[in-house]
Amino acid sequence: MVCPRCKTPAAIPALVLTLYIIFSILRAAYNITLHPLAKFSGPRLRAAFYFPDLLSLARGTAVEEIKNLHDRYGDIVRITPEALSFDTAQSWRDIYGLREGRREVRRDEKWHLDHAGKSNIIVANATDHSRMRRTLAHAFSDVALREQESLMTTYFEQLIAKLQEKIDGSDVGYTDLRDWYNFVTFDIIGDLCLGEAFGTLKSGSYHYWIEQILVGLKFVIVIRFAQAYPLFRIILALLINLVPGVKKQKQVHMAYTINKLEARLRKNTDRKDFISYVRNISYPERIILGNNKNGMSRDEIEGTATVMIMAGSETTASALCGATYYMLKHPKVLSAATSEVRKKFKTVNDINMVSVRDLPYINKIIKEALRMYPPTPSTLPRRTRSEGEIINGTFIPGNVPQISVGVNHWAAYHAAKNFANPDTFDPARWSKPPPDKYKHDDKAAFQPFSTGPRNCLGKNLAYFEMRSILARMLWNFDMELCKESRWWTKKQKTYILWDKPSLKVKLLHRRVYE
Repeated sequence: MVCPRCKTPAAIPALVLTLYIIFSILRAAYNITLHPLAKFSGPRLRAAFYFPDLLSLARGTAVEEIKNLHDRYGDIVRITPEALSFDTAQSWRDIYGLREGRREVRRDEKWHLDHAGKSNIIVANATDHSRMRRTLAHAFSDVALREQESLMTTYFEQLIAKLQEKIDGSDVGYTDLRDWYNFVTFDIIGDLCLGEAFGTLKSGSYHYWIEQILVGLKFVIVIRFAQAYPLFRIILALLINLVPGVKKQKQVHMAYTINKLEARLRKNTDRKDFISYVRNISYPERIILGNNKNGMSRDEIEGTATVMIMAGSETTASALCGATYYMLKHPKVLSAATSEVRKKFKTVNDINMVSVRDLPYINKIIKEALRMYPPTPSTLPRRTRSEGEIINGTFIPGNVPQISVGVNHWAAYHAAKNFANPDTFDPARWSKPPPDKYKHDDKAAFQPFSTGPRNCLGKNLAYFEMRSILARMLWNFDMELCKESRWWTKKQKTYILWDKPSLKVKLLHRRVYE
């Protein structure tokens, strides 16, 4: 028998809402008391519901909140009904590393979304990832980087020339280095991946393709809401289908990538870039037949290109911003770094891939900046296997749904148990041997490029760019931090990556000393 009141149209939504509330309450009670993660420490509200974590992501405060939770609850914290956060060196090895006879802890598919339905090196399963990585590894080798050095040096020189114009022009040296570091890193990776730069250094403005990528980082939070709440997922799908502009923007963005890649793949040239290595391995077998054990398919190349551009630009630009900011905040550090560069290099042409490796103090500054201001401050989550995992000496269940686990970069690098004076910028902690106050630092907790079989392929490229650009900046300019950027790192938001404010710096032509 159906209640007459429930036959009215208005009563149906009310009934659905009531049932949903009852279900949510019962589910929350289960999450707190009977869920496989019920024994782990953390705020009860986070253990019961997803929305506290999602709200912190939407506010851009997630990494700081997770760090505070680790300070309160310890090495392992339950941050959602099905997710645990870790902040120790052992956790890096257990979650991301490989041990004999043990399969890798697989990626968390809720975070690692594919790009426009195309597979890429991030979302690939272990077998495909290994194949793609073997293909791409050639492009990131020391030999390949030496072959690409002249191409990259062209952009380093463009950057310096543009900044010198800022000194001599109406800006009288007042410059936003956040933008210029983004311009140079995007142009370099664009040229290496697509065969053509985005032209941001020449124009002094962002390319629309780059703007869409940066906006897209915030849209990932919307997708996370949709994954946690099916009703929101339905509404989101309807909105995307009903608003033509959303679909069109996505299509235009992908079309740009495909067109540039197609043009580069068709070129028969001796030019050395990422595509030249991928093309030599992938063509013609895999592209045509799709069943070769080596190389990458066309869809994989297209999907991976976007991933590589984002990973190889915004993160390096953030690292450069962090290193520059901390140097300018610490005059003694700036003075020592400037002295090292100007004593080593008699002319700017002496700055090259080999020579910049032999800058001990600059290398310490880069490491300390990566610790203080990690370009990827959040967590790269994995999912436990069905049989569970031993992580940080604790058994983590693999029950369905499998548990999301990961090390939070920000929390690990700013934990007093891992680093003495964790919030103090001091390059000396990376000396060998370090000062006594840092001798108990757990350096293995510091993994800015991750670790294991899925660690960052572009580590060598990133270090070359960071060393080269910082050396050229210090060789060419005297720099001062502007008042408005005096507390640049304070209260920065994170939406997977940093939402960086302007980094205002006063540039001056270098003073010449006897």
